[in-house]
Amino acid sequence: FTKFKTTSKWTWVGLDNYVKALADESFRYSFGYTALYAIVSVILINVLAFAVAYALTQKIKGANLFRTVFFMPNLIGGIVLGYIWSMIFDGILKNYGTYLTANGTYGFWGLVILVAWQQIGYMMIIYIAGLQAVPEDMLEAARIDGCTDYGVFFRIMVPNMIPAFGAMAILSAMNSWNNLLWPLIVLNQDTKFTLPIGLGTTITPYGNAYDVLMPGAVMAVVPIIIVYLFCQKSFMAGMTAGSVKG
Repeated sequence: FTKFKTTSKWTWVGLDNYVKALADESFRYSFGYTALYAIVSVILINVLAFAVAYALTQKIKGANLFRTVFFMPNLIGGIVLGYIWSMIFDGILKNYGTYLTANGTYGFWGLVILVAWQQIGYMMIIYIAGLQAVPEDMLEAARIDGCTDYGVFFRIMVPNMIPAFGAMAILSAMNSWNNLLWPLIVLNQDTKFTLPIGLGTTITPYGNAYDVLMPGAVMAVVPIIIVYLFCQKSFMAGMTAGSVKG
């Protein structure tokens, strides 16, 4: 809310800095780009992670091996994983006469695929714990009453997993929203970055644009705080549900 050079030399400007940040085209693009990236990533990661978790709790052969394989990407360091997938994408796109950082759309889907490939295995483990915590007597009672597998899934399992869905949605949203390293590797277009990189570009050797950086940082935090406030109960219940076996 101020204009300053040092902490002892400042002038109150009210909301002028926020107005300036919102008027900045790069900031608006970064905010919208990050929001879309977070929404698509959250949906894709959680749908696929839950599908894999459900499949691996159906007593199929080699379930432990499959769990290990799906979880392994989460063990690979972020910068290594980013460069590996960057080379894979470039190897595919060069057949079409282009490359990953040449187009914002390529970078967007590259980011989504990259974060999904790593995070699905981690989310899968938590979903498996949640599925195993669904009371077995409840499932047996439903089957005895004539409920089909379809009915058991949508009437028993899915409602019991709602807290886990909320918890995983928050975790995956925070990971996507605050991701700095992978966008830094995959994206390479001026004014077309995610929020963490976009805000970082205001810091230069020639001076720091605090009048954009500070209000931008505040506005960047607000969506995650709102999501957490609305999903707080689900988050707490989801994080503890997997530790209690019914």
